[in-house]
Amino acid sequence: MLKDEIEEATSLAKQAKAKNLGIWKDYQAIAFFDAKMLFNRADTGKSDKGAVLLPKLFRRCAASYVTHGSLQKLLPDIRASKSDRFVRTSDYLKGGSVFKQWGDAQNGAVRAAAASKVKLALAPWEFVMKEEPSTLYRDVNGQRREITAF
Repeated sequence: MLKDEIEEATSLAKQAKAKNLGIWKDYQAIAFFDAKMLFNRADTGKSDKGAVLLPKLFRRCAASYVTHGSLQKLLPDIRASKSDRFVRTSDYLKGGSVFKQWGDAQNGAVRAAAASKVKLALAPWEFVMKEEPSTLYRDVNGQRREITAF
């Protein structure tokens, strides 16, 4: 995205959040994962209900839950990932490209919260992520196979 596009999207997101519109009424900054929650396709006539979490944090929650059976090790998992990095949007728009570890205890976008929870410490528009590559798999006759095309 170009600078003016980022600034316009940020402005619109802030306005929507201030009015509690769209996803903002269900937005959560505290990490969660509900293994029983199912995606409802739009063409089924059912609507998705429930809290909304930043997709990046949701994927890390899902991976930690699948690996450990709970979110108890989410923060150590996040801190162990050296590839998940961020830069503040304000710095990025000024040409900054020094990406920091997003789980850093002092300056990270994701930090520890009360009761061993993990929270997003910055608003979604306040940072730009450098994404760690993901690999998707599917089951083929009981065998785990990498998805290479859709």
